[in-house]
Amino acid sequence: EGVAAHIGSALMRKWSEKALQESETRFKALHNASFGGITIHDKGLILDCNRGLSEITGYSLEELIGMDGLLLISEQSRSLVRGNIAAGYEKPYEAIGLRKNGEEYPLRLEGRNIPYKGKMVRAVEFRDITEQKRAEADQKSLQAQLIVSQKMESVGRLAGGVAHDFNNMLQAILGYTDLALEQVPSGEALHGDLKAIKDAAQHSAELTQQLLAFARRQVVAPKVIDLN
Repeated sequence: EGVAAHIGSALMRKWSEKALQESETRFKALHNASFGGITIHDKGLILDCNRGLSEITGYSLEELIGMDGLLLISEQSRSLVRGNIAAGYEKPYEAIGLRKNGEEYPLRLEGRNIPYKGKMVRAVEFRDITEQKRAEADQKSLQAQLIVSQKMESVGRLAGGVAHDFNNMLQAILGYTDLALEQVPSGEALHGDLKAIKDAAQHSAELTQQLLAFARRQVVAPKVIDLN
């Protein structure tokens, strides 16, 4: 019975070792298949990481293992990251990453406290969000352009309405002035006054046409054209 128990124990141990080995193999496969960078660290000291972290940061796997993970964070974000590590923070947050070549980039971090080789350590996902930030910036720019366009459209409608009403009044002024000029001899002082009124009204009508052109979003660029 003692021999049987010993053999059974040995078989169980071998089975456990094999299961653990298979588990670690699956973990490594998933680890390296991640689209982001994954690292396991102990108070910042990197114990293990995947190829994704190497691709994001520019460091080789050999350089990363045993490295202080805070060196992968820009100095302006290190106090934030250090505080979240100490607090065991487990929600996604943003920081500024630092690549090997000194380039800074927007980074999303998400950490979990996990058991690893008999002790509690921290697993963290690094996600380069450069493209996301660029898309957000483009969206904000387009939104700002849309708001400006809507404001200009509103101003254009207002200008168009005012210009139409003003133009109608100017046409009445010009029409009555022409009628008055026909009845007043050119030698009289009143004739000169009426002519001045007509010139001013005519100039105002030209300005009104510019307002109407603005309302229709047309470029006002007068030029001499040979009608022939």
